[in-house]
This record gives sequence, structure tokens and C-alpha cells, in this order.
Amino acid sequence: MVAPRVDGRRPDIHPCRTGPTGEEARAAMELARCLFVVGTGRSGTTALYEFLCSHPDATWLSNWSQRVAPLGLLHPRGTEAGKERAGARWRFRPVEGYRVFDRALQMDGSGHLVARSAGRIRMLRAEIGLHRVRRWGGRAPVFVSKNTRNTRAVPVLEGLLPGSRYVDLVRNPLDTVASMVRVAFFQDLALTWDGRATTVRDAVAHGADPVAIAAQLWNDETALALADLATIDPDRVLRIRYEDLVADPGTVLHTVGTFAGLDPDRHPGFARRAAEFAARPSVARDPAFVDSVERICGATAVQVGYSDLFDR
Repeated sequence: MVAPRVDGRRPDIHPCRTGPTGEEARAAMELARCLFVVGTGRSGTTALYEFLCSHPDATWLSNWSQRVAPLGLLHPRGTEAGKERAGARWRFRPVEGYRVFDRALQMDGSGHLVARSAGRIRMLRAEIGLHRVRRWGGRAPVFVSKNTRNTRAVPVLEGLLPGSRYVDLVRNPLDTVASMVRVAFFQDLALTWDGRATTVRDAVAHGADPVAIAAQLWNDETALALADLATIDPDRVLRIRYEDLVADPGTVLHTVGTFAGLDPDRHPGFARRAAEFAARPSVARDPAFVDSVERICGATAVQVGYSDLFDR
């Protein structure tokens, strides 16, 4: 129904790391220079990304540098700018950087993003490199990237910047799907439905179930990320659940920062920014909605730690 689709694989999940040891943390501070945030839409990836970008040792693609890459050299370190913050339109602020990645990457038939050409990949590497320049007397920054397409791009990202680290943020499919079908951009997502390229809006107008589309998207992207991240050294992969993040943001964000090489003790606004993460009240779901999501996402949900999500 929805494409691109994964091939039905149900890979075993990597054991989720509980955090690096002291020695690993020190090594991460010295060696980690690229961090990719992976996770399907509406799973909290933007909030996590903007928190990481507020660290003084982080660098990122901005609303301006995605147009003119050398402007990345002018980025403030420890930015307070963000998508929903005052004055965000004109200030340097972290963005997903679709303009940058779309120039170099395209979708293949398996649901992965792949290189358009070797030349485009070299250009992408050079553009990112401009954001990673060590400033006079400063530390080498950690380049942080988040967009929802990272979930489909792990193999090409690993080839682009070998040795990168990955934070895989997952959220239970019931809440993710419920959020996704309400957000405005969902209606305009491109997909293949009934054998033709279209949008969610058009597919629903012709009889498709929006809940099933959103559930299939969660399942396909979550399963694909599981399979691809399983091929990477487990020391470079950290998987966290959204529910754990909002339940204890200070602890989880400390773990993520240390893993990324972004020393939490060097973040002057750590406690204040961490306090912005808040759990949302539980909402009763219609049984038909739950059944639809369980039918599509149930097996994958178990693999990412939601074994009792659909218990009646």
C-alpha cells in the first residue's frame, strides 16, 4: 500500500546501551566528531536535535548555511535558536538540511537513500566539512545532523563519514501514529499507493486509511533503521525511547551528550533546556485505532521495547 517499503525483515534489535563507561566517555569527547539522530517523524527527534545543538561544542546545518555552506563558519556555538523560538526566521538556527542532502541523495527501490553520483557525495562531504572547522583556540566541534530521512540513509551516511555515531530515538507507535495523522504536513507526504505516485491527501480521498498509512510508515522506517544500525559497531549506536527521555530528561540527555562527545558539564544551559522535555498525559485510544496500529506495527514494536504496549 505504502512505498517505499522494506522487505519484511524483522531484524533482532541491538541491546540498547545504558551509557558509556568513564573511559568510553573520555574517548568519545576526543574522537566523536559526527552524530546523526535517527528516528521516524513525530518521535521527538527535533526536540532532541535542538537540545544537542544548544551545546557550545556542537555545530549543525542552519537555515542559512544550507543555502551557502561557508556561512556555517559564522554559526554561534551554544545557540538558543530553534524552530519554535522567537526570532527564529532570521537568526542562524539548526535545520534538517533537506536542501543539502537532497542535492546529493535520492531514493532507491528498497526504501534507502543512496548517492546521486560520486561527485555529489564529494560535494556533500565538503559542505559538511565547512561546519566542522576547528576555531582558533577552540575545540573541534561535533557535527550534529537530524532529519527524518536519516532513518533511510544509514548506509550512505556511514560511507560519507565513517566512524560517525548514531542516536536512534524511538517512540511507541500508538502515540507516533496519533501525532502524525494530526500534523499538517502529513497530508502532503509523497508515497506510492495503489501502484501510483501520489500524496497522502490524494490516497485518502480515494479510500486509503490515514492511520494505516502512518502506521506503515512507522513500521517500515523503524524496521529499516534496526536492520541498518545492526551492521554498525554497537559502541557507535545508542538507542533511546522517547518515553524514557521525557520521564527523566536529565539522566537520558546526560547519557546522550556523553555518548556524542558533548560534555554535559560544558553546557551552561543543560538543566534549563532539559526541563523543557515534559511527558504528555496518556490518552485513551479508540479500539479500532489500536487494532489497526497493532496489526501493522506489533512485531516491530516488541523489538524496540514495547512488548506490553498492546496488552488488553
